[in-house]
Amino acid sequence: MNTVKQSDDRIAQLERERQTTSETIIRLENGIHQRDDEIGHHTERIRAQKIQVENLRDEIGDLKREYEHVVNDLDEHSRALREATELQSGTMHQLQDLLGQKADVDADLKSHQERNELLEMETERLKKHVYDMQQESADKEIKIVQLTKQHGQDKEDIQGLNIALDAKQQELELVRILFFVLFS
Repeated sequence: MNTVKQSDDRIAQLERERQTTSETIIRLENGIHQRDDEIGHHTERIRAQKIQVENLRDEIGDLKREYEHVVNDLDEHSRALREATELQSGTMHQLQDLLGQKADVDADLKSHQERNELLEMETERLKKHVYDMQQESADKEIKIVQLTKQHGQDKEDIQGLNIALDAKQQELELVRILFFVLFS
């Protein structure tokens, strides 16, 4: 009887553990989905920044070509010399601004790429953890099934022992009656 109660208690304990494990798996999967959303957001930002870098590079290339064209025209026009000098100064300032912006964008891009790599590693770690938890949950479910079967077998064994005990008690009663009849 005590074994049955212990089996019932163990089954209840395993059921609670399975429930806790299931809740943990759900929470971890939600965390993975959230991380995936963050990775997607960061990836979009990186993609936009790459486009911005390409646009800045194109703009720098355009400015360089414009600068070279102005320098080539210096020999032909003295008036163009003053304009080219002013344009050169402005262009250099713009070029420096653009180079500074490019350096900032490159730094941001590198930072986002590092963050993306960290998020991907974290996602892989969480996926592995979820897989391990699922395996552990499956093992526990198998153990619950085994314990449930054992519990049923234990009940059958107890029932058989009760029948045997009843038979022995009837046999003992017959022996008493026989003893009483013989020695009375």
